Amino acid sequence: MRKKRLLAWTAMYAAIGILVAMWMYPIVVAIVKSFDVGGWGNYSAVLNHDNFDYWAAIGNSFLLAGGRRSSS
Repeated sequence: MRKKRLLAWTAMYAAIGILVAMWMYPIVVAIVKSFDVGGWGNYSAVLNHDNFDYWAAIGNSFLLAGGRRSSS
């Protein structure tokens, strides 16, 4: 009985690990590729741009994400 439970937990965590790796792969590739052209300078230029209020954009994103209601 104990061996079955250990095998089930091992299989479950292996499946979760595979799913997490599949989910994270495109995100990691996108971040790595974003540094290929221009490196950190692109991020620095956007975050330090005079006409872009980064914190207002973050606040708006949280407001929109948190303010949504379900239709049901």
